[in-house]
Amino acid sequence: DSRTSSSPDASAASAAAGSDGAAAAAAGADAAATRVRNFLNKLFNTLNWTLTEFSVAVDDLHTQRGRRSILEAQNQYRRTALMFELSVNFLRLLELVVPTRTFLSKAVNRARLRELLQFALSHFTNGPDAHRLNELLQASAAPAA
Repeated sequence: DSRTSSSPDASAASAAAGSDGAAAAAAGADAAATRVRNFLNKLFNTLNWTLTEFSVAVDDLHTQRGRRSILEAQNQYRRTALMFELSVNFLRLLELVVPTRTFLSKAVNRARLRELLQFALSHFTNGPDAHRLNELLQASAAPAA
């Protein structure tokens, strides 16, 4: 008799444990999705900032060419090189994230990626920054007279 009376309690306890486990798994999945969303948001924001700063640094180098001391010019070249390296590294990180299902399932991610690539390509392949960057690279590669 005692076995039959404890059986419904045991079944209820195991059912409660099963639903608690499912709820915990769902909460863990939601928390993971939130972390991924936050990471992607920070990555996009940082990459946008870095590309913009690189564009500004190239423009500044171009407009101030010949008007600065050697030390100031060297510091500006270092800053520009740092922004370029950061941009490349953030793009590489984004390249690792893009093929994931989580990334591609969100229209916001695809739209931000499209905007970011459009900005980078339009500025540095045939836009005004491309011309300035090419002039700076040619000037730095030319032997000093």
